[in-house]
Amino acid sequence: MLGFIVYFTFLVLGFFMASSIFKDQPFYVRLWLGLLAGTLGLMWGVVPFSFVMGFTVASHLFALLSFGGLTFFVYQKANKVLPEIQLSKKKVFNKEGEDVTPKQKPIALQKLLRIIDFQWDKTFGAVVWITVPLLLLTGFILFSHVLDAQPKGFYGGQSTYGDLSLHLGITTSIAEQGTFPPDYSIDPGTRLSYPFLVDSLSSSLLVFGSSLSLAMLFPSLILLLCLIMGFFILAYEFLKNKGASILATILFFINGGLGFFYFLDANYITVTDGNLGAVKGTLSQNISRMLTDWYHTPTNFNEVNMRWSNIICDMIIPQRTILAGLTFVLLAFWLLFKAITNENLEDKKYYIAAGVAGGLLPMINTHAFLGFSIIALVWGAVFLFQQKKISQYIIKWLWLGIPLLIIALPQLFFWTFTQASSEGFIKISLGGWPTVGNENWIWFWVKNVGLVFILLIPALFAAKRKMLSFMSGPIVLFIVANLVVFQPNDYDNNKLFYIWYIFCVILVCSYVWSIYIRMKGIRCRWLIIALVVALGTLSGGLTIAREINSGGTVQQYDNTSIQVADYVKANTTKNATFLTGRQHLNPIAALAGRNIVLGTGLYLYFHGINTSEKDSNMSKLFAGGTDFETLSKKYNIDYVYISPYERNDYKANEEYFKSTYPLFKSFGNGQINIYAVSTVAKSTVNNGK
Repeated sequence: MLGFIVYFTFLVLGFFMASSIFKDQPFYVRLWLGLLAGTLGLMWGVVPFSFVMGFTVASHLFALLSFGGLTFFVYQKANKVLPEIQLSKKKVFNKEGEDVTPKQKPIALQKLLRIIDFQWDKTFGAVVWITVPLLLLTGFILFSHVLDAQPKGFYGGQSTYGDLSLHLGITTSIAEQGTFPPDYSIDPGTRLSYPFLVDSLSSSLLVFGSSLSLAMLFPSLILLLCLIMGFFILAYEFLKNKGASILATILFFINGGLGFFYFLDANYITVTDGNLGAVKGTLSQNISRMLTDWYHTPTNFNEVNMRWSNIICDMIIPQRTILAGLTFVLLAFWLLFKAITNENLEDKKYYIAAGVAGGLLPMINTHAFLGFSIIALVWGAVFLFQQKKISQYIIKWLWLGIPLLIIALPQLFFWTFTQASSEGFIKISLGGWPTVGNENWIWFWVKNVGLVFILLIPALFAAKRKMLSFMSGPIVLFIVANLVVFQPNDYDNNKLFYIWYIFCVILVCSYVWSIYIRMKGIRCRWLIIALVVALGTLSGGLTIAREINSGGTVQQYDNTSIQVADYVKANTTKNATFLTGRQHLNPIAALAGRNIVLGTGLYLYFHGINTSEKDSNMSKLFAGGTDFETLSKKYNIDYVYISPYERNDYKANEEYFKSTYPLFKSFGNGQINIYAVSTVAKSTVNNGK
């Protein structure tokens, strides 16, 4: 509960900071900005103090005091430029001569209310109208997919089966070990260069005693709210039309291409030894299989090269860094758009704020930083040729570039470049995005992105000069992402394509809505909007239905694993190292936050980490004997964890460990046994009871 209170305090302070700086913006925009500012305050504010005193309660309290002081300074400064508030001395009397002067609010309260300035309008209503249903939808999937506590353990869904344990491990290890900067708990000694700040945000709640479920779910819920609001707000800045902005928001979140055609007949596609086939059946059987089979959906069906995954199901729910990256890159783009379109040449705040927001992105999501940087550079160049006062224009852009580089470069050199210099990062692919494969390039994008891609060309031809200028950046990003692979898994370039897609959806909805407006007076013109929504969301809707159906059905950790993690947290040193198998569902790393010798290649390989030496030694370690004695000292092993996985995959020589080392603890009637190896570990043994 205390962790929730601390985070909520940051959010309140963030709102007052945003309302003080951007007092010219409507309430719903300041609310959105405030939630983001507060989240950044907790996420980033603790970092400099953690370098000095570790990731501890003390570093968080210093962060809170600093953020509170900054908010108070900004609040006071904002009130100074506003007209002075004075209490009226005029008395009001009734006919009987009684003093009926209305009681006046204290000046401090009036200043506070002036900063809050709550006002309801139709645009605010549109924000609520689109945000609430989407938040309920995404929230429902989130709660059924992340640590869904059931009588037999923690359950999730199809999409979180793979990635969730990575984020759990980062979150718990940062909170438990308190070491900063953190290392990989699944490869001790290797600096954690993967963007971890969204996970350390959850670690902050754990530090103050929150449950793991609350620590994972509450920040994600806030980010989902900000993401949905942020997309609508950015779209509305471009379109200045509530209906078109709502349409764009729907098409963005319920995205999908033409994959539904693979499922709308009586034949069901099958894959046997890599060969496609078909099974005769009924349409209902086909739909039923789609709702139950593993990754055979209209937006994620590799065998037929459907790779444009639905953003809710396969991006923002399972991949927390993408959730945070998209949320904050929308903020950076909104600020930059306001800066470029601001007619007040003396107002630098939007450029500075955009630079700060962009500069904070690398350790939130590196792809978001890359996408923002490319688009911002292109915008800067394109709009340069439209200026009369070039020198003044360049100076304004320096107000963006300088803070961006000052904030971003230390992150890039300390974290990102050390990882990106590994083998497999940044490869030129002149043949196009490798994920496309041998398929016709145009057909790949048509069938994957669907209606939005089909309407993109006429929308570009119909667009005005200003909109075309803004589309220049996303188009360059699309070209770059098709020619350069930025990580070992080429599919991860889709994180850049989703940033491109933000602007494509906005442009296409501007075009569609302009047709709708020109059809004024024609009966049933609403059918054109209905058709766009149907074709643009059918694949995404079916995929979401599949994901909802999978919620709470996939066991991630059984009660025995949870019991193991709880006991390990309570009875071992926080920096203890365990020898376990490389299974990704690893309670020691994911739930207990302890180090393991080597985790799954599912995570480490795609992070550019070479684990070949350790991997070759894993079987030797589990074999016991002199090899274990030597290697256990090399890897600082404190405990050996043996479960059915280690017995099956590594043929663990349990007789050796049983005869050589004391039993630390046994679980599940001997199903899981932990042996104490190091001197420190042996001191924690209580006869295995």
